[in-house]
Amino acid sequence: MVAWKCTTPATTAKTWYDDSITKVDKDLKASKATWKIINSHYSPHFHMSTDKMKAWYKIVKDNNVHVWFNGHTHGFNHDIAVWGSHFYENGGGGGIQSETSGNPPEVAETFVKNAWIAPGNPYGFFELHFSKDWLRTEFVTFDDAWVFSKVKEEIKTGGYKKGHCWNVPVTLGKGRACTA
Repeated sequence: MVAWKCTTPATTAKTWYDDSITKVDKDLKASKATWKIINSHYSPHFHMSTDKMKAWYKIVKDNNVHVWFNGHTHGFNHDIAVWGSHFYENGGGGGIQSETSGNPPEVAETFVKNAWIAPGNPYGFFELHFSKDWLRTEFVTFDDAWVFSKVKEEIKTGGYKKGHCWNVPVTLGKGRACTA
């Protein structure tokens, strides 16, 4: 006779989550990388339950993660944790919708503070520039010369403009706005 163990989707998801968070913590602890970065689909403070948010914050803080990038919401923002890690929403790169991000929810306000939210309904991307001391993050979007239309012949191309620019220190901490 063969015994089967039936797992429900909720059990499987919890097992997968527990395994993932354990492995990320282990790998970060073993890492000798100059820059520690997590790239995820979801933000701890915008898309997770309070207990999962706090678990990820602990891993980020305990392992000196410099930056957490996530998408999901089709917008851009930059939040800074009180311990010096930076959280970027980088989800306005395309798709059929663009959204304005919000401030971190009240439950996260003791952990992270907003530094910037892209206005309107932006599309664009982030540039990353690394040195031994700083990680420069810079938002790039369309300049004002662009004209968009549903009629192809009415579309006018333009260039790009750079927006929010921030230097994240290798030592962790608030960092500073970029200078020209």
